[in-house]
Amino acid sequence: KSLSKTNIVVMAGGKGQRLDPITRIFPKPLIPIKDKTAIENILDSFMNYGAKKFFFTLNFKSDLIKAYFNNKPKIRNKINYINEHKPLGTVGGLEKLKGKISKNFILSNCDVIFDFNYENLMKYHTRSKNDLTLVISNQSTLISYGVCEINKENELIKIIEKPKYNYLITTGLYVLNSRILKVIPKNKFLNMNNLIEILKKNNFKIGTYKIGQKSWYDIGQLHEYKKKLELLSV
Repeated sequence: KSLSKTNIVVMAGGKGQRLDPITRIFPKPLIPIKDKTAIENILDSFMNYGAKKFFFTLNFKSDLIKAYFNNKPKIRNKINYINEHKPLGTVGGLEKLKGKISKNFILSNCDVIFDFNYENLMKYHTRSKNDLTLVISNQSTLISYGVCEINKENELIKIIEKPKYNYLITTGLYVLNSRILKVIPKNKFLNMNNLIEILKKNNFKIGTYKIGQKSWYDIGQLHEYKKKLELLSV
């Protein structure tokens, strides 16, 4: 299968503050969705394409996550843990993967569930000779008010009633060439946007891969999580 030799890295160390107060009790990767945890749903989506080896970057409530998977014999042997002894941002912990990964690998948030063809994504990344590929999607934002345009004298030019804006946003899924790991500093807090700045300065090739709005679901915000649960209970 297409991901049988591809390492999957899941960023599972965050505090999940957008899901407060749920994450005061247990970590974001273990929030329930139907009959499984969020992170198991993510693992399933990759295992459907043959993925066999996973790395979890852990920090917040890491003991709970390890204890949970210790009771899952079918999955636990596929998981390797990368322990962050202090919060290192979304990608700071990847430095600990140096020497453990030598090819292109997939990096995923632990609060987004995807449903699209990963094989096409990997082929695109390789064909484009990208060092980093960001999976992106359309997002529409509706402003619930009349938006005013004014001039320098504060005179009204016009009102646009309840405008809708379209953006291309990053979904939290990436494909990385393992040589990127060389530029990540040791034990330093680093978010993806900071890493992208470093890569651009060093002339790494960064590309994007667009997926449909129905091909992914963010459950990292409380209202989105509740909405997902409502959809599943119908």
